[in-house]
Amino acid sequence: MKKRAALLVAALLLAVPAGSGLASTVTLTPSGGGVFLLEGQAFQDVSGLDIALSYDPGVLRGPHIDQGSLINGALMMSNTENPGIIRIAAVRQGPVQGSGTIARITFDAAAGQGGGGAISGLNVSAVSSAGNKSRLSTFIGGSSQEREASSQDQGTSSQTAPST
Repeated sequence: MKKRAALLVAALLLAVPAGSGLASTVTLTPSGGGVFLLEGQAFQDVSGLDIALSYDPGVLRGPHIDQGSLINGALMMSNTENPGIIRIAAVRQGPVQGSGTIARITFDAAAGQGGGGAISGLNVSAVSSAGNKSRLSTFIGGSSQEREASSQDQGTSSQTAPST
């Protein structure tokens, strides 16, 4: 009986798709000259993204958003009209799998400022092809302060950005 149970457990584990246990994360990293790369890691079945980023408008201004290769083919819209806040939404007909650049964000640095530390918050929610929404873990500037992920788009974070 124990051998049969062990075989059943092994068969169930092998039936789980590779990578399904990976937690998707999003990292915002400065790359110099007022440019920041928004990168996704370990995406599985992501068909939509809702991104809110907050920054210090006294240090950074004039954000411009370019779509990255990870979400190639997605319909992407960005709203940069409110100084200090960037909203990005992206949706694809087929799901995104893997890792890569979501967007490249380019700022004009304010006079005499380099832009370091001017990003104060990042919130990212993903929508699966089945319509399930979940909040993703985020990192800003390569810091080790991970934001707690929530499976149902609930919870709080020390990194705050506007939410709707």
